[in-house]
Amino acid sequence: MDSKILFVALIFSLTVDLASTQMNFLGLIHPNCKENGQACLINGDCCSGYCTDLTCGECKENGQICAFDSDCCSDYCGGFVCKDCKVKDELCATNVECCTGYCTDFTCGFCKKPGYGCVWNTDCCSGVCTWGFVCE
Repeated sequence: MDSKILFVALIFSLTVDLASTQMNFLGLIHPNCKENGQACLINGDCCSGYCTDLTCGECKENGQICAFDSDCCSDYCGGFVCKDCKVKDELCATNVECCTGYCTDFTCGFCKKPGYGCVWNTDCCSGVCTWGFVCE
């Protein structure tokens, strides 16, 4: 009888360990995260979710110096400064600059429907730009 209880306890323990490892891998919990002010390398190291200037802390506000989009509260670092995203019809070079999430033909806009011209897969709503440069 004791061996059955021990076996059930062992299985339960392994299940809990596996679940917590899986959840940590998915980023749902941070059992060993670092508090603000501690050294870090990536955002996932920090309880706050932000590793800026190799230190855990808060995200950077617009106008502050940044190195990566993820440094900024706005999620956009342009010219090493945190900025708001660009609205439709503003000039752009990458999708992350645009509030819509799409920079097509160097202009913030929307994804392209099937049959429209494209350069990148990310230009198309389907996610597929054919070899003929047409959205699938």
